[in-house]
Amino acid sequence: MSTKTSASVSSRSGRRLGLGLSVAVFCLAGGALPALAQEKAPQAAQPAEKLPDAKELHAKYIKAIGGEEAIKGLKSRVTTSKLNIPAQNMSAKITSYQSDGKIYVVTEIAQFGNIESGYVDNIAWSKMAMTGPQILEGAEREQLLRESDLQADLEVSKYYTKLETVGAEEVDGKKAYKVEFTPISGETQTRFFDDESGLLVKVEMVQESPQGKIPMTAVMSDYRDVNGVKVPFKTVQKAQGMEIEMVIESAAHNTEIAADKFNLPADVKALADKKKATKEGVKPEGTK
Repeated sequence: MSTKTSASVSSRSGRRLGLGLSVAVFCLAGGALPALAQEKAPQAAQPAEKLPDAKELHAKYIKAIGGEEAIKGLKSRVTTSKLNIPAQNMSAKITSYQSDGKIYVVTEIAQFGNIESGYVDNIAWSKMAMTGPQILEGAEREQLLRESDLQADLEVSKYYTKLETVGAEEVDGKKAYKVEFTPISGETQTRFFDDESGLLVKVEMVQESPQGKIPMTAVMSDYRDVNGVKVPFKTVQKAQGMEIEMVIESAAHNTEIAADKFNLPADVKALADKKKATKEGVKPEGTK
């Protein structure tokens, strides 16, 4: 069942086009009265706010988007989104398929052709006209692995070694708590959870890319229910002086996806086989 709208959401292909934003640091400070006011006792410094436990904030988020049972019930997800980059007068269509620990994303950009990426059978890959097929390793692979897992929010310890609440600040005029997620591989990610709703409203992260590490920010809003689980239908990303807005045009959970949708493209499979053979010290077929 599809939910159609003109809002936005992020995808891996879109994140690679993002831009940077400075971070405001939340703190509380006290002070003392001037020396002239000797008839009054100095005012003690205000105690710092006791921050909520990171795991409690994450649990509140799980409940806010639909609850543990609803998330456990997710078997597949299909989204179609529109991506806009106003500064470059560029737009793209992004279609994402997720099912049983597999993912396939295709981004259609008139100026560059299709950009594809996916994860299946322990192989993370990407492909575009300018670079050809690539097998992803390290942090890029781990990131795509997390995105292929529809229950990843329930399995934090599987992907992260530490969660810590480090402060609070306003996001779109509302108080949000900052929680650092330290992954098993890659850079620490800071997630901002709205104090009132519990929803995830902002993420600060470092994105691995062919150009190196790119700091970026994503602000999520317009959460809507899709078959029992809420999804942010609007995401605005900022990195490297550009702003990207992504809009979900249709979204569906637990819809049937053809098994061959996740098959490796022939050139990606050939590259994966070659890398595997090289690692095992076996000559690929057709070589002498």
